[in-house]
Amino acid sequence: MISRVKRYFLEIKDFSNPIELNIPENYQIILDDKKNFELNKFFYKQIGVDHYWRDRLIWSDKEWLKYAENKNLETHILKKGEDLVGFYEQEYHSTPNEVELINMGILKEFRGLKLGSILLNHAIASASRKNPDRMWVHTCSLDHKHALQNLLTGTLKDVFRGPGPKNRFFCAWEGIFLGFEAFKRNFRPRPTIWWCSFAEISIFDHESVRCR
Repeated sequence: MISRVKRYFLEIKDFSNPIELNIPENYQIILDDKKNFELNKFFYKQIGVDHYWRDRLIWSDKEWLKYAENKNLETHILKKGEDLVGFYEQEYHSTPNEVELINMGILKEFRGLKLGSILLNHAIASASRKNPDRMWVHTCSLDHKHALQNLLTGTLKDVFRGPGPKNRFFCAWEGIFLGFEAFKRNFRPRPTIWWCSFAEISIFDHESVRCR
């Protein structure tokens, strides 16, 4: 099926606004300081199956271990009691001084409870403690239907910013190129134009697209 896929590149540069976490009773968000790659692998497969996360499906356990043990990577786990609920991954870069929100998601049985916005707020609060120049995230219309809404509304509406016309033009042009390359190679490459805030519209066959 050929359909239109939208990609979005979003960033935060202003961390001055306080973030209220409001974590519900019986829930907690904990840092996986043991760097258990099985958790990263589990969430990627369970959450990504509905949203075309395919890049890492071919990874060996050795590759997962190397990824999870990256000293600049943090994996935060949302739990209800002892049950796994969701996660997010952040990578810290010193040059330039920034934080990338790599993946974030909620397991299917816990969706619709507005837990995604809680995870996102926690991610922003966690990133802000590193005093980065900016935090950025890439999402697309193949992700959960509420993903972009969570990024652009609520507490984030004043800190996520769209680009000026010049940036928008560049992103659209880059999007056409990346879309063509994705179609040729049967996958969608991870974008490198991290400075764009909003991005492009491209045409993809969903069966040949990877969202992560």
